[in-house]
Amino acid sequence: MPRKSLFAAFLLLLSLACPDAVFAAQKLLITDSLDYTPLGHYFDLLEDPGGKLGVAEVAGGDMEDKFTPGKSDIYSMGFTTSVYWLRMDIENGANETKDAVIEMPVAWFDNLKMFLPAAGGGYHILQSGDRIPFYQRSFPHRDHLFRFTMRPGERQTIYIRAEAEDAMVLPFYFWTAEAYHRHDGRINMVFGTLYGMLVALMVYNLFVYYSVKDKSYLYYVLYIFGWLIFLFSTNGSAFEMLWPNMPYWGNRAPLFGAVVANLFAGLFTREFLNIRQTIPKYDRAVKAGIGFCIFMVPFSVLWPAYRHTDMLGTTTLTMIFGPVLFAGAILCYRKGVRQARFYLLAWLFPMLAMMIFGLGCFNILPFNFLTTHAIDFGASLEALLLSLALADKISIMREENEMAEERVRETLRRANEELEGKVLERTALLTVAKETAEKATRMKDQFVSLVSHDLRGPISSIKGLMSLSLNEGRSAGELRELAFKCHRASGALIEMIEKLLDISRLQTGSITLKKNFFDAALTVRDILERVGQLVESKGIRLIDEMPEGRALYADKTLFGEVVLNLLTNAIKFTPKGGSITIGMPEETAIAVTDTGGGIPEKMRADIFRHEVKTSMQGTEGEKGTGLGL
Repeated sequence: MPRKSLFAAFLLLLSLACPDAVFAAQKLLITDSLDYTPLGHYFDLLEDPGGKLGVAEVAGGDMEDKFTPGKSDIYSMGFTTSVYWLRMDIENGANETKDAVIEMPVAWFDNLKMFLPAAGGGYHILQSGDRIPFYQRSFPHRDHLFRFTMRPGERQTIYIRAEAEDAMVLPFYFWTAEAYHRHDGRINMVFGTLYGMLVALMVYNLFVYYSVKDKSYLYYVLYIFGWLIFLFSTNGSAFEMLWPNMPYWGNRAPLFGAVVANLFAGLFTREFLNIRQTIPKYDRAVKAGIGFCIFMVPFSVLWPAYRHTDMLGTTTLTMIFGPVLFAGAILCYRKGVRQARFYLLAWLFPMLAMMIFGLGCFNILPFNFLTTHAIDFGASLEALLLSLALADKISIMREENEMAEERVRETLRRANEELEGKVLERTALLTVAKETAEKATRMKDQFVSLVSHDLRGPISSIKGLMSLSLNEGRSAGELRELAFKCHRASGALIEMIEKLLDISRLQTGSITLKKNFFDAALTVRDILERVGQLVESKGIRLIDEMPEGRALYADKTLFGEVVLNLLTNAIKFTPKGGSITIGMPEETAIAVTDTGGGIPEKMRADIFRHEVKTSMQGTEGEKGTGLGL
């Protein structure tokens, strides 16, 4: 929070705690051992509400009794339009000439003038303040210094005129020149260390941003940049080194830096803690604060600095938005966001620094270098811890990435195992299919070999019979006999070829079923008539047990072929005097039963395998193709 803004909240109350005194302040006596002392108790104060009094009027007798003695080391009048005059008697009681320095360390104070009595009458005027160009200061320094010399035994009454549009805070200190140079060297070393660390953190995290492309790092760098502008301006270094001839900008720069710091603090917090996903409802409050900061950026630069309106706006922004971000971090921490730990710890330091600075302003703590620049230390420690928080975030992201990679590896391992299992399973299936195909090929070859052997017989018979018929001298009766045998052999050949074609159509699935409703009994009886002569020639009794009116929905032609195969097979193996029964024991089952010898046990497993020929001679020497079943 800007130091200038803190006074808006703290110092109005302090002005009420400084009652007027009855007696004049004591004289400052410089001794050989005195190097430093606060001057608050050595001053008398006079309020000039209109700011119209000059040093001659103030030093005149009419105003002598209107001064009131100071009772504290720091005078804090809050925001006021009045001009204040300070009077102090000082005497050099040392045995040597003293180079004296009066320091006023509030670098952003507007106008200060010191009036030293001149030898010929009148006053020497020493001036300082951030409302005049830097080169017009009587002593070129970031703080307000008034340097003068006092001979041994010399006594002077000095007057200081203080005018401010910001909070009227007046801490004054006496130093010997040598002691102040030592003190100033130590302060410069501290400032160099703090600001050098902030710049180093900015550069380092800027390189990290270019590497990882995480916006948190960019917002962090810009947040520190805002802090640097604010701190470098409020301690006077920026006015001394960067814009010594731009008092207007010198007054606006702290406010601009504070607004920029608040803006990018909000953006950094939102991105770093992932507020929009972790606590989406609370994110609206954060975005509102960011929006107000964006509005305040041009306001802090361009709006006329009219009696504290700019400071009050910045103070309100900081005092409201800071707790909003801190509360959001607490909520994120309770939601399990690990990086919120370092964030909360980091923000404790600037909050503690603001408390220390405020207590120093209220004179509860000594208003010294530590309390005056507590915010510098707090901001530096905060920046360091936030950098560690960013590093911790990278560590968290690395752990999460490693866990994600491990999950991916585990998923891949399981997928590979599953794939290997499927490959093995598929390989086994392919092996079985290959073995089945090879076995089918072997069986087909065996079947072709068997069929070729069976086909060779009828063809050879036909060829032989035809050769015999070509011999001269054959009678008509002999030729008729040869023709009859040739006809019978060709019939057997045709029957075998038809069986082979049926098997081929069955295997290739090229048989087209033509299903219709038909009477099962009538169809069976048509087939019985076809085999009736064969049954009678063998003296076999045929028993018809087909039920009347039983309709089937099937391919009538194929149904008849199946029944014919079963019947011819039964006729072939039923002896003379035996019987064959055909019926329907179930609605969709045809049963052909004969009194023959039956199928031997060893052949039953092969009767429906086309690659195995299971034909046997019938009861009267009949031969078959072995393909019917």
